[in-house]
Amino acid sequence: LFRSIIHAEFLHGIIMKVMFNLPKPDKITTVFAILILCMLAGYCFAKIYQPQAKTINIYKQALENYQNKDYSNAYYLFSKIGTVSILKPAATYRQSLCAKALDDSKSELMNYQTFLRYYPKNPLAVEVKYKAAQLLIDTDIEQAQKYFYELAQIKEDSDYKIASEYYLSKIQAKKGADKSVQEGFRNYLLKHP
Repeated sequence: LFRSIIHAEFLHGIIMKVMFNLPKPDKITTVFAILILCMLAGYCFAKIYQPQAKTINIYKQALENYQNKDYSNAYYLFSKIGTVSILKPAATYRQSLCAKALDDSKSELMNYQTFLRYYPKNPLAVEVKYKAAQLLIDTDIEQAQKYFYELAQIKEDSDYKIASEYYLSKIQAKKGADKSVQEGFRNYLLKHP
């Protein structure tokens, strides 16, 4: 502990000298700074880490609220799932469903985009990307087009791939590209008459 304090004091002194050109701090200031850093680290750890039993209980309660159509409380409880929990992707997805039920498209989109940012390989990512693209089609057509294009590139024929090709044609129609629109609608009708 003594070595850590001296090492911290040394580093603190260097930082103060180099960055702020201030005199070397006394030992009380250094100990106080270390104490503050430890408390801050403990608080951050407590916020990020959550025991598995607590996480499961929160998730169960959130699901109960969701099934009872108490979407506001369910949204809140899903947000309380710890960041490093294996339930976090499902909780984020459920949060977006709660936001949709509450007619809060801004929060719905935010949760979809959070999901796509942190869990792009999750099996739900295809559905989430499709729903996000549908929400974006009127507000951010370029981002919607990007999402639909990525979905259209999926190897297996899924409903999301086919619907994305249809939406890409609709976007092209909005932009005035007649030839690619006709081709897109023909492909759509060939796959789903």
